[in-house]
Amino acid sequence: MSNLKRALRLIKKSWDFIWKGDSLTSWILAFLVSYFIIKFIFFPIIEFSLHTDLPLVAVVSGSMEHRLNDQGIICGKRLLSYSDDFDSFWNACGSWYEERNITKEQFENFPLKDGFNKGDVMIIYNPGIENIKVGDVIVFDSLFLKYPVIHRVVNKTYINSTFFFDTKGDHNNGQNFDEHMITPSRIHGKAVFRIPYLGYPKIWLFEIYQKIKHR
Repeated sequence: MSNLKRALRLIKKSWDFIWKGDSLTSWILAFLVSYFIIKFIFFPIIEFSLHTDLPLVAVVSGSMEHRLNDQGIICGKRLLSYSDDFDSFWNACGSWYEERNITKEQFENFPLKDGFNKGDVMIIYNPGIENIKVGDVIVFDSLFLKYPVIHRVVNKTYINSTFFFDTKGDHNNGQNFDEHMITPSRIHGKAVFRIPYLGYPKIWLFEIYQKIKHR
């Protein structure tokens, strides 16, 4: 038997043991191989393809939701009647945007115009800072949170050969202090696709970790 045939037989035997075996060792090896593939092959490929170091983002708050929260509030207003549609959202929140020269017709043509929910996973693409525009939903580093923020661009300015961005969460009453004059170095890219609720396992693990940490 040639060395090549021996090597192929060994590879097949190892493959069958890892993926078809039912022992504790095979399960552990399958987990380690899967982790290696995802971390060192899958993620580098999609990072390269999407031009960002943060290609997948789990939404951890309700700041982009277009529905009432548990207290019946949206955009700082407590409402007794509300429908989960764009008109209801605009009636409750639209005045903030109109004061900044963003009309209802413009907002209706924005990407992800109906927002998204806590627990969703967003696919992020970096088209280049110059190609990010008002209405896009971007991921950027917060100045006071340990995790990135994903909010909508509401203003874009060009000063001294540099673009600066202002953002706001659709559900929020106003802007956080670190949402003004966001520099390109803080921006990872913009959201281009939504996968509903896929991020909840990560959120549950994070919440469990936070509870254990603060005991």
